[in-house]
Amino acid sequence: MEWRYEKFMETKQAPLKLRLALEGYLSPGEQGEEKERQAYEDYLRRRVRPAVEMLMEQNRIEDILRMEEQGWFGARELDEFISMAAKKGKTACWMDLVRRKAEHYGFPDRDFSL
Repeated sequence: MEWRYEKFMETKQAPLKLRLALEGYLSPGEQGEEKERQAYEDYLRRRVRPAVEMLMEQNRIEDILRMEEQGWFGARELDEFISMAAKKGKTACWMDLVRRKAEHYGFPDRDFSL
């Protein structure tokens, strides 16, 4: 059992627990036990909004998009994250999220005809 998982299981501090779960689940090359990976995933799936917000603050856009690809959130949440990125001034994140929305869901509520 790795130190990160032990700390993740014992801490009651929500921001620390979230950060540890993100590091343990999304870190490239992490080969933790399946039980540990599943615990991280279960925790993060229940806290997608704060997880995306933390990733957005860290400019980890690829990880946000990977979560969407895995079906952790859909079009409605994507709209919320686009708004969140705009409010936080995260232009690169905003652009990638809008691009993802266009690719996967389109803009059915918009008319772009001239």
